Formats: sequence, structure tokens, C-alpha cells
Amino acid sequence: MHGQHAENLFPDFFESKAARQAVVLKPKTVAPPQPPGDSWMDEDESDRRDDVNAHFALLLLQKQNTRAQVEPILQDMGYLTVVAHTAEEAMARLRVEPYQLVFCDTEAASRELHEYMCCTLRPLRRRLIYYVLIGAELRTCYDMEALALSANAVVNERDLPYLEVILKRGFLDYEKLFGPMLEVLGEYDWPILQRQLSER
Repeated sequence: MHGQHAENLFPDFFESKAARQAVVLKPKTVAPPQPPGDSWMDEDESDRRDDVNAHFALLLLQKQNTRAQVEPILQDMGYLTVVAHTAEEAMARLRVEPYQLVFCDTEAASRELHEYMCCTLRPLRRRLIYYVLIGAELRTCYDMEALALSANAVVNERDLPYLEVILKRGFLDYEKLFGPMLEVLGEYDWPILQRQLSER
């Protein structure tokens, strides 16, 4: 040890203040989720949105055959249909656009939208939407199953040809349950439904 400078023996002790301050611990960060895709924004729907009385149905159906059956029936009932291709796209649309009907299937790729409808969407907003689940394992018009799944209606795929009748029946039940409350809130406006019921 003889002849060695103290700074060589204890370098940490003589470390400059500036050097000590330069050691900064970086806080742990959590990467935010990816933003939703915006490809759907390229679609020009302005002409359809100009009609203030228009009623819209949002579809997230993974099977092309299911979409091919559901979409024309809804259009014949007077709804303007919007097809989402992913759960993220469907949720992005729901955040900024009003929909009276939302269709979702029980495929794994649609699960995130189902959880959004059941757990994230504000209760009042949720009550303004008639939510329909479609799946091969579901029992059509089984209210207990719909209640357990937090949906307004459940439809088996094989019963899709009768979708219009199924919806009209469900709309009547929905009107009895929520109609008075929504009317008091000044948000009860279903002219297309009322016209359909008057034609029965």
C-alpha cells in the first residue's frame, strides 16, 4: 500500500459529485396498448350519416356465411349496417358512433368486443343498444342464457333465416322492460321499430 495515492485505493469515495449525479435510475415503464386500426376511416359513410333518423347496426361476425345471412335481413328491416373486421375496430366505432343494434358472435376473435359490451360500456349507453349474440352452441330466444351472457338476445346459427321474427319478439320485450325509463330520460326514439310493429 506504500506509495499509492488515496484516490487509487478508494476510487468510489473520491468519485466526483457530478459523476454520482449522472447515475440516474430509469423508472420502469409499461408499454401502452396499440391504438385501434384506422383503415375503416377511409370508408365514406357521410352520405348515410346525414340522415338523422337513420338507425345503425354494427356487426362483428367472423364467419362470412353468418354475415351474408344477417346483413340483408337487417337492411330489409330498415337498418344501415356497418361491418367491423376486428374487435378493436368495433370498439373504436362504438366509442364515437351511435348504434341501436350490435351483433357479435361467440368466436374467440370476438371475445374482446363482448367483454367491452358487458364490462366497459357505460350502463346507460349499454341500455340504448340491443345486443345480440350469435353462436352454434346458443339456444335461440333462451332468456336465461341471454341474461347470463349479458346480452339482450341469443340466436343459434341455424335459426338465422328467422332473424327478423326473433328480433321483433325481442324488441317487444325490450320495450316493456326499458321503454318507460328511456322515455322519461327523453332518449326513447325507435321510429323504425314502431313502424314495423304497426305493420304486423
